[in-house]
Amino acid sequence: YVCLREMVTLKDFQENHKWIAKRIHPPISPQQVKEAIETLLELGLLRRNQEGKLVQTEKFVHTEDQNTQIVEAYHFHEAMIDQARYALGHFKQEERHYYGLTIPLPKEMMQELIDEFYLFRDKVIEKVNQKGLSFDEVYQMNFQFFPLTKKKGEEGPHE
Repeated sequence: YVCLREMVTLKDFQENHKWIAKRIHPPISPQQVKEAIETLLELGLLRRNQEGKLVQTEKFVHTEDQNTQIVEAYHFHEAMIDQARYALGHFKQEERHYYGLTIPLPKEMMQELIDEFYLFRDKVIEKVNQKGLSFDEVYQMNFQFFPLTKKKGEEGPHE
């Protein structure tokens, strides 16, 4: 759904279920495209303009900071991690960019790094939101920042 929602902004977008299905990775069926369009229209994430073309109702939809306890946000992030796993094995290295950084941190630095994380996200949104841009492809950019060690006296991850 997320990819299809963004695809309507592509300069060569065609509301043709076969065309859309062929452009999405991993591949989906034309029937899944039809169902996704219907769902996105029902949810109000897409609408039809005066010419009948699909358009976004809002430029950007994002989960709120620190709000991944909501079921929908959880499923979105889980799906994007799966997409990243798929891309790792199906795209050439020059077509995908993966960076990993495993580092020790002092507790006092955590909030500073989290703030930088969100500043970068906002800068990317601002750049993409510039007027006059013409879009060619849809990309997914994921950021994960999570502990690999347990705090002293902690049993395991919080459920």
